[in-house]
Amino acid sequence: MKIVNFKVENYKAFEEFSLTFKPLTILLGSNSSGKSAILNCLLMLSQSADSKANQASDITFDGPLRLNGNKIGLGETLNIFPSRNTSKEISATFSFSSRSRLTEVVRRARESSFEILFYVQHHCLQKLKEHAPPSAKLSKLIIAASEFRPSRQRKLDSAGIQKFTNILCDVISLYRKLPEDIREDFFEGSLNQIITKASLARIK
Repeated sequence: MKIVNFKVENYKAFEEFSLTFKPLTILLGSNSSGKSAILNCLLMLSQSADSKANQASDITFDGPLRLNGNKIGLGETLNIFPSRNTSKEISATFSFSSRSRLTEVVRRARESSFEILFYVQHHCLQKLKEHAPPSAKLSKLIIAASEFRPSRQRKLDSAGIQKFTNILCDVISLYRKLPEDIREDFFEGSLNQIITKASLARIK
């Protein structure tokens, strides 16, 4: 399976760029035109994929993208957003020459993402159990969350995924109401931004 096309939106100075790969692909352009930024984007995505495939050897990586690794170092998360504006949504799309293995790649990526989200939910619920005042809403969330354990994640259909994200958003909503010293920065980087500041409607 080969990548034949690569498209990115809202990355650094680019509103959008697209590359079609040939057996030999050459990037030409004047200084500061973005050639290095395009290559760095590919390296960032490559090391992110490598980290997800081998999480046991990379326990400090907890977000969807690994900005700093053995292939490239891009600094803080703000550096990859246009004008450091985090309201923009970065997207990357690949087209492949063969789809024989694509389903398996997507399945593994989906499972990896769910593992992180289950971990987020577990941590937030644990803090709520320890520090939030008892309430009917919290009790219902604890019961509802128990139906979605990590060992069952691969069986979730579309309806199950929707239910899980609704529960996760309700858990995060209550978690944000805890005192700041209790919430602490347990998670790092982009994952912490999602838990503390992201629009819950967007997560759903």
